[in-house]
Amino acid sequence: IKLIDNLSISGYYDHTLENFNMSYIDVNLRTKLFDKLNFKVNSSFDPYEFQENVGRINNLLISSGRIGRLTNFNFDISMSFKDQKKEIESKDRNSEDIDYINQNIDQYIDFNVPWSLNFFYNFNYTKPDLNSEIMQSINFNGDVSITQNWKIGFRSGYDFKNKEFTYTSIDIYRDLHCWEMMFNWIPLGFHQSYNFVIKVKSSLLQDLKLTKKRDFYDY
Repeated sequence: IKLIDNLSISGYYDHTLENFNMSYIDVNLRTKLFDKLNFKVNSSFDPYEFQENVGRINNLLISSGRIGRLTNFNFDISMSFKDQKKEIESKDRNSEDIDYINQNIDQYIDFNVPWSLNFFYNFNYTKPDLNSEIMQSINFNGDVSITQNWKIGFRSGYDFKNKEFTYTSIDIYRDLHCWEMMFNWIPLGFHQSYNFVIKVKSSLLQDLKLTKKRDFYDY
């Protein structure tokens, strides 16, 4: 059973500097549990003392039994409920189109997946001096296939510090055989807008498209 995918501790000592020869110490960890839960931690330690009204002083904390002063701690937790994207094969498309799609698979809609749902939680603690700040947010996105050719996607979240919704959008996709239709709507926030596009699927004709949009500064 693999408990840790990656664990790294990094830092350096620069003997050419007159003061503060030791760099910040970074500790990073990444792992995945139950093939669903992704966990990532990033932290940074200042090896030097910090005094009020003075700032950093050229005295290593290791002399007092401490590795360093925690200045940043960030961790992300994400869960994904969807089938893994697989490379596509098709007898109706030429090999050049297939290669282009597989190289840019995230830009295409998989109508064979009935639904998908992803959750992301972020916690960030910073303390560059004697004052600390905590920020945390939760975000989610997903999509659902209404019919064989219609799919609706969504994205939103909540910022616990500012007590407001984060970037929110609703996307509608329609497979038109050789063409495809995409409608994007941002209903909340400063960047309220919508964007409607009809374009050819072929990579050779990707610049051939019809666009209608209204940006936030039009409201």
